[in-house]
Amino acid sequence: MKSKKPFESVCLGDASEQAYEGVEVQVMVTCYNYGKYISDCLDGIFMQKCNFPFKVVVFDDASKDDSWKVIQTYQKKYCDRMIAFRAVENTYQNGETNGGLIEVGLLPRTKYIAFCEGDDYWTDPEKLQRQYDALESHPECSLCVCDVELYDVFNDRRIGMAPEGYKSFWSRDEIITRILTYRLSFRENSIFGRAESLYGENFSDGFWNYWACDLTKLLHFLLHGELIHISRNMTRKRVNNKGSISYTSNVGKDIIRWQIKEYEEDIAWIRNFDEITDHKYSDMVGYYIAFREIKLYYLNRGELEKNRLVSNMNGKMHENALCRKANKIYTRMVRNRYQDDEYGFVKVSRRWMERELRKVAGKG
Repeated sequence: MKSKKPFESVCLGDASEQAYEGVEVQVMVTCYNYGKYISDCLDGIFMQKCNFPFKVVVFDDASKDDSWKVIQTYQKKYCDRMIAFRAVENTYQNGETNGGLIEVGLLPRTKYIAFCEGDDYWTDPEKLQRQYDALESHPECSLCVCDVELYDVFNDRRIGMAPEGYKSFWSRDEIITRILTYRLSFRENSIFGRAESLYGENFSDGFWNYWACDLTKLLHFLLHGELIHISRNMTRKRVNNKGSISYTSNVGKDIIRWQIKEYEEDIAWIRNFDEITDHKYSDMVGYYIAFREIKLYYLNRGELEKNRLVSNMNGKMHENALCRKANKIYTRMVRNRYQDDEYGFVKVSRRWMERELRKVAGKG
């Protein structure tokens, strides 16, 4: 069932079927207080050199800065290629994390969809064409991603690339498992997927309405087909810029309150994931929940440092540095036995986590 639009918005541009005639790709841009960055984002999109028409859809979630003024300028300049929506009230704060996708779901259909958050940008003018060609050539694939440069705005430095350590022979289940254990990371501004699977989705339900919007998009496409990775850096992701989730969770002042909310939402979300995958990843789900329950135990007691020291491999918390080192060496030795079978390690890790959770719960 298609999402019903639960909010009011202003629209600039022609969203009619006629205006979409021949359009094969929609590029979804979300924005909230990104006035400082949104020009970089839109410039990176409109510089794309493609042999197919694409439409840019910008969703501004009631920004309080000059984002909307900048967006209006671009919409006026690219009026035949861009639609801009502005929510009357902030949808995220009202409990709706997918305002942009809801707008796209109500627009005429296209064959493909790409994403870029308003504080990130594309650096390669061939990005869209390369990803389009990749999916055209691989009908078994529902998703194409590329390499992304990660740039820490708070500390003004390049901090790496994503994905790191990806192996092309991994199965789809192995990729999904590694994503959920944070052993593999793809970023939203690299996602290019077949749009067909999105139409008819309820973007307000328990799977979609989740703080980690990039994760839901990524896993949704992976559950509908294979992944193809282009080993080429074509985008840049800003990390820890003010207003972003990474800033709130890593730099913001009220870290304990934020992390409690985050872990509680994680647990509710993975249960939805478990249902839609018909419990196929039950060991993964058990591990995922137990780890967060342990973290919540310390957070609810206000013990932020102990929460940080919880091992993400077996759930143990050691305040002694030597014990932490020994624990890390041991768990890595076990993990190394499984090489490219992350799910095999997860089965072991789940038992460790649940044992540790029972021990911690007994202290309460």
